[in-house]
Amino acid sequence: MNNNQEYLYTDYAMQIFSAFLNKETHSIASLLETFDDELQDPAFVPGILFGFLIHIESLFSTLADLENTSIPEVFQKYALYYDSIREELEDIHPLKPSFAKQALKELKDELGL
Repeated sequence: MNNNQEYLYTDYAMQIFSAFLNKETHSIASLLETFDDELQDPAFVPGILFGFLIHIESLFSTLADLENTSIPEVFQKYALYYDSIREELEDIHPLKPSFAKQALKELKDELGL
C-alpha cells in the first residue's frame, strides 16, 4: 500500500489477526493504541467487524478452491468443527457476554462513572 491510500477496515483487521495468530497479545494492545484516533470513531468497531467478515469470506473461498468444493460445504464442515469445540470455548471467560458486562461494570465503578 502506498502512503496516499486510505487504510481499510480489512487492513486493521489483518493486523489484529496477525498479532493474534502469532500469540502477540501485547502487539494487539499496541495496535489498539495506534488506532486510538480511529477508536474514537463510532464506525470503527462495526467497520472492523465487517473487515473480519470479509476476511472470513475470503478464507472460506480460498479453502473451497483448495478443496475443490463449495463455500457452503466448507462452512458446514467448519460449523461441525465449531460445535465439537464449543464446550472447550466455554472455559474462555472473556468470550462470555456476562464476563464482559461484569468487567465493564467493575471498571465503571472503579472510575466512578
